Amino acid sequence: MTTILVVDDDHLMREQIIAFLTPDGYDILEAADGEEGIKQAIAHQPDLIICDVMMPKMNGYQFLERLYYFPPMRRIPFIFLTALADFEHMREGMNLGADDYLTKPFARQQLIDAIETRLLKQQEYLQGAEKRLNEVKKKIVKLVAHELRTPLAPIKMVTDLVTMKLGNLTDAELQDYMQVIRNSTTRMSHLVQQILLVTEIETGVIDGDSIMEKSAYIGAWDLVVSAIGLAREYAIRNEDVQIDMNFKNQDVNVFGVMPLLKHALSEIITNAMHFSKGNPVTIHQWYAEEEDTCWITVTDTGAGMSEETIDRAFREFEQINREKQEQQGIGLGLPLARMLVQMHEGTLKVKSKEGKGTHVTVGLPCYSSGVPVYPTEPTL
Repeated sequence: MTTILVVDDDHLMREQIIAFLTPDGYDILEAADGEEGIKQAIAHQPDLIICDVMMPKMNGYQFLERLYYFPPMRRIPFIFLTALADFEHMREGMNLGADDYLTKPFARQQLIDAIETRLLKQQEYLQGAEKRLNEVKKKIVKLVAHELRTPLAPIKMVTDLVTMKLGNLTDAELQDYMQVIRNSTTRMSHLVQQILLVTEIETGVIDGDSIMEKSAYIGAWDLVVSAIGLAREYAIRNEDVQIDMNFKNQDVNVFGVMPLLKHALSEIITNAMHFSKGNPVTIHQWYAEEEDTCWITVTDTGAGMSEETIDRAFREFEQINREKQEQQGIGLGLPLARMLVQMHEGTLKVKSKEGKGTHVTVGLPCYSSGVPVYPTEPTL
């Protein structure tokens, strides 16, 4: 049964809407004000919300804005009821995320049509999301099967050789064989970590709510240093690439989940190390007080990318120029980094020039005042 939440301080209006909708089999929840509406929405997660604009204590716009602090609520279709039919007020609601407006007074069929239209669009969205999830699953199965076989082959070969030559190996030979095993297991570990994170994001285990619950203030310096350490593990053959750090505000704290942000930055730094052609990678950091944002830019002087290639780089499971450049992994690095950064209400941008190199800029909110201030891309 489709559940609809009606939020209106006018008791008679709520009764009229319930009378309109009950014959069609809708399950109706009601709230007399915004505070009660938020409690009902979070507790029951309705399929659609109908809300009056002009209410005491908390008007409809404030209700919608408060509701959207909870990520699961952001996909619920939202219809405003208003006596204010002018464009300015309608635009305000649309900018906040409302899907439709109904001007009082309205006929029963107008209400039914608006609801059915929004529910149909929501159903189409969910069907598209499910289709995409199924495509992702198929890609994961196909690519993981291939990528796990690749590092397993040298492990098997080395263990067979060591078994045959046991007792006749020099220290240098044994050290070389152990390095092959180390590189292969590191590659597998990186792949497994990527797949775990993507799966947790796709299934909702990691979402905006869980991140806010687990977030804490993290020193930007500590975050970058730990991400560099992880990137050196993931880079394998290029782990010794020089990394120059230019920190302008070393004492700045960002707000987030350390393991997730560490992984996101490590993916960016690993890519820079892979494509740096042995040249140094530079990491710049600075704090924008007006935005309460910590900016981190990772720059390499490698082959660079065209605009089309940058777009491809953010598609899951797609590697760039694999036929020309030896690569490892399944192409999840940048898409995964962007997902994790955006789930922290941050931004990630890539600028690149072919033959010159690439820099990836991450903006993370600091919440120094305790009030969210969302970052915008800086002028570089």
